[in-house]
Amino acid sequence: MKCRALPKSEQDSCFKALAYERRDPEICGRISGKDLYENCVLILAQRSTSDLLCERLDTLKDECYIAIVAETGNADLCKKVQNQSLIEACADAVAAGMRKMDDVNQELLRTVSKQNCASGNDCMVAGKFGEFCVPKNTTLLPINENSLFYGCYANLSCGCSGGYCGFAKNESYYKCISDTEEEAFRSYIGQLIESKNNSTG
Repeated sequence: MKCRALPKSEQDSCFKALAYERRDPEICGRISGKDLYENCVLILAQRSTSDLLCERLDTLKDECYIAIVAETGNADLCKKVQNQSLIEACADAVAAGMRKMDDVNQELLRTVSKQNCASGNDCMVAGKFGEFCVPKNTTLLPINENSLFYGCYANLSCGCSGGYCGFAKNESYYKCISDTEEEAFRSYIGQLIESKNNSTG
């Protein structure tokens, strides 16, 4: 392998680059430096959103869980975080992850449908919570209807812009997003404290 042929001082960086290129955490195991090895696994765990990879880590295990939460919004992973000083960071990551997944769903609709409207009359509000602005002939919607942010679409205008159906986001929408994130954080911290009290009581 080409990395083995390099000077010893360059091999670890070579293995890390190769692991990223092939998305193969097993290659991270060939890295001799512990810090570089853990960083390699963390990055691949984040890219694959596989929390099982985090179990391989010692120093960066908590950070690994948080990195995945920031991609997926999966709050359950925050329960695995051992360092209590990182709980708030994990809660922030939950909000960021949910926002990212919401954006992915909205972009999916846009990508799949191509340019789909000529005027606002070609668009309609759809979804369980009225969270999608889509062409009137749409039959297939993203299946994830669990985002806390969907209520923020309630008062937005659904119309056609640049050939795509979409909501016209305004200050009220962004305030709703901020308030929802804050409420989700308070709720999560409250549940965490209650869980800790029940386990010690």
